[in-house]
Amino acid sequence: MTIIHIVEEFFATQSDEALLYMCMDGDGKGRNRYITFGRWFREAGGLLEKYNFASRDPKANFYSSIILSSSNPQKQRMIDAFYYTINYWGL
Repeated sequence: MTIIHIVEEFFATQSDEALLYMCMDGDGKGRNRYITFGRWFREAGGLLEKYNFASRDPKANFYSSIILSSSNPQKQRMIDAFYYTINYWGL
């Protein structure tokens, strides 16, 4: 079972939800994970949308995305909340 399959199964039963993930960079591999997840998502195609945020800073790098169903009635509210939270914490 692949990550994409797990994500697709999640949204098949919970299409009004969102999936948020962060690629931690404590080991210096966060950017690589972020790129890999992006590639998997592009290869899967389908009815999902992904919105990204990446911050590269000398002290700490931060990589995060939110995945939602294209048909989610709360899609824009969830996207706005994702970016609002990032801005609130100054990431």
